Amino acid sequence: MRDVEKEYEYDKWLKVFEFVKKKIESGESNLTRILSSLQFEMRQTTDRTQFGSGEQKTDLSLAFALGGNQAQISSIIKGEKGFGSKHVYEFGSGFGRNLFWLWLHGGHRSANYVGCEFTNSGRKASRLLATICDDISFADHHIDFYNFDTYPENADNSIVFTVHSIEQVSETPDGLVETICKKFPNSKIINFEPIGWQIAKYHNKSSNFSSRAYAEKHGYNTDFFDQLKAAETKKKVKIDKALIDEICVNTSNGTSIVVWSPVN
Repeated sequence: MRDVEKEYEYDKWLKVFEFVKKKIESGESNLTRILSSLQFEMRQTTDRTQFGSGEQKTDLSLAFALGGNQAQISSIIKGEKGFGSKHVYEFGSGFGRNLFWLWLHGGHRSANYVGCEFTNSGRKASRLLATICDDISFADHHIDFYNFDTYPENADNSIVFTVHSIEQVSETPDGLVETICKKFPNSKIINFEPIGWQIAKYHNKSSNFSSRAYAEKHGYNTDFFDQLKAAETKKKVKIDKALIDEICVNTSNGTSIVVWSPVN
């Protein structure tokens, strides 16, 4: 997991911090403008891409696909029962992009938004972005999926989500699901992860936009849904939804959605 700091052969979140710092120093003070500029800088959004969902694949502009992807993540989180919770956590939040867009897309105004991130540079960038949005209640915490017992928070009745961060953990540490349940009772957990192929085998289906081969080649997760199902068998969790290949900007590593909650 520590390789996430150099996943793209450089410290990408330090680059984000430097970009945001320059924007603020130049006089920018609008969060939406900075996030939009940052997306263009990182992803060259004049390109086109293949976007997949379910069994369909469509040629789209990358800008359209990325914008729709971000809006869909926010919409799904907001649509979950319990979104009025006082706390919204993202595990593996990077520079806080998903949390800040959730806020900008109409996320609960009085909630506390908490970015839980392994890298120092990601947390540093998120704190800088938070300084230009006076209305948001934002905090950051260090998180390490391999040492989750040391995570300081214990938050009842929260929304917790991940977006391609479980992906970074090739083998899910024993007890991770149960520890999340202990620390976040009465909460709703939403995982946006490229695990359609893991889900499919439990439903006699297939995944068109994810595969074990791709996960193993890139050192991505291979067993998270197995761990969830094992916890469900033990009546530790209730899996509400498991949707295969819902949002697939990368049609080799498409995003599936799992919604679950601890059984208290």
